[in-house]
Amino acid sequence: MMTDLDRLHNVFTYISDDGTKMSWVDHVLSTGAVHKLVDSVSVLDDVIVSDHKPLSVSIHCMFTLSSSGCTADAPTQSDTTWLPVWQSCDDATRLAYTQYVDSLLQRVRIPPDLLLAVSNPCDFSLSVIDQYYVDIVSCVKAAVSAVIPKRKCTNSSFNIPGWNTYSYVKEKHKLAREAYTA
Repeated sequence: MMTDLDRLHNVFTYISDDGTKMSWVDHVLSTGAVHKLVDSVSVLDDVIVSDHKPLSVSIHCMFTLSSSGCTADAPTQSDTTWLPVWQSCDDATRLAYTQYVDSLLQRVRIPPDLLLAVSNPCDFSLSVIDQYYVDIVSCVKAAVSAVIPKRKCTNSSFNIPGWNTYSYVKEKHKLAREAYTA
């Protein structure tokens, strides 16, 4: 379902560089079950990152913590992690990753309750879909960890993902912002 169409009217998410053309080209897609949980959708007019305006979605979710509790701490500035270096992958590495992740995903059991939810979305537990999601993400993470080259990265609260990652992207972002704000 196009969730934004039900909740927004007379908006635009794209504006041409010259400011003469506007359209609604970015959307929020969701299943019927998720669509019912959406509290609000809005276009963030005050955020300028490109010629597309970002959409914000607020979803009403109820969840409970397990009896063991949630003890994960937020990362500190001294935490070190290993990040995959996808641009270092050659064809053989990509093929090995594809085959490995495929073999892991074949072992993931699709919950019968989830299959039944296609015809009746009210008849499933959110914990079922949560566990299914966790199983899929675990397979992808395991394959990345086993096959894809990594680099050491020190976490910082000042990390800005995306545009600042590589110098050629940073340069293109600067040019795009200058063109958009000019």
